[in-house]
Amino acid sequence: MDSFWAFLRAWLEKNINPVFFAAMVLGFVTPYVNKAPAWAPTALLAMAMFWGCAKISVSTFKELRLSTSVWFYVVRYLLAPALFFYLLKDIDFSVAVAALLLTLSPAGVAAPALTGLVHGNVIFSLLLTVVSSLAFVVIAPFYLSGLTGREIPIDAFSLFLNLFFMIVVPLVFFAVIYWKRPAAVPVLKKNATAATAVCLFFVILIVIAKLRGQFFENSGFVAIGVLAVSVFYAIYYIVLGWGLGYKEVPTIRNAMAVTSGANNIALAIVLSTLYFPPKVQLLMVIGEVVWILSIPAYRFILKKGLEKI
Repeated sequence: MDSFWAFLRAWLEKNINPVFFAAMVLGFVTPYVNKAPAWAPTALLAMAMFWGCAKISVSTFKELRLSTSVWFYVVRYLLAPALFFYLLKDIDFSVAVAALLLTLSPAGVAAPALTGLVHGNVIFSLLLTVVSSLAFVVIAPFYLSGLTGREIPIDAFSLFLNLFFMIVVPLVFFAVIYWKRPAAVPVLKKNATAATAVCLFFVILIVIAKLRGQFFENSGFVAIGVLAVSVFYAIYYIVLGWGLGYKEVPTIRNAMAVTSGANNIALAIVLSTLYFPPKVQLLMVIGEVVWILSIPAYRFILKKGLEKI
């Protein structure tokens, strides 16, 4: 059994991109997966967060600078949303609203775990995930109401609850193991990448299965939307993420890229469903799928030479 897991672990570590792509394809075709309970992705993301904690080391703290975290947050989460909205509002107001929602959405709770998969600084990603999520409660109503002209209330309690279960609980659980069972930590580190990949495989599978109906019903618009949103995410990763950190060490650059792109699209989908027209809603759903594809795409670009620049 140990030898089989060792083989599987090595295979998963080398084939994360195909694994994620397979999860997406299976999500579109596998029956009954869309019936998975609503709490399943939350539980799986909490597990991924736990394994992501194993990527934290002393060096990750030494690389972290508060000034870098502050200016990155200001550019990515305060300036970029308004900029994208004003650039697009005269072209297509619904597209501008979609861009605003995508850019305003805080970093997703999967961001720290995904950051670990690209050898990024997990602490940086974790810090931005917490800060952007907490600030969203204040920033989002102000931006959405001021720019779109609609009064948008935010369910702060639900957002805090998600943060608690998917970030605080896994962190505390890992800290307890670290202090009470330190001998177990090397084992966790050894298996962290493979275990994270397994958790995220099932997250992708379930999320895509629950959204696939909307894709099949609007296939014409989806094709154009996927192209447009893909360009948007390329800007996220390459310009707003990796590019902004060109003077930083590679681990911080990768953390910036993943934290910038791996955002909480589920939150944007809820807001679009409650307050905006179907075109905006569908673009948010497309964003959820492109977000999934963006991770293996970014890893592929890194291997092809981006990290050598």
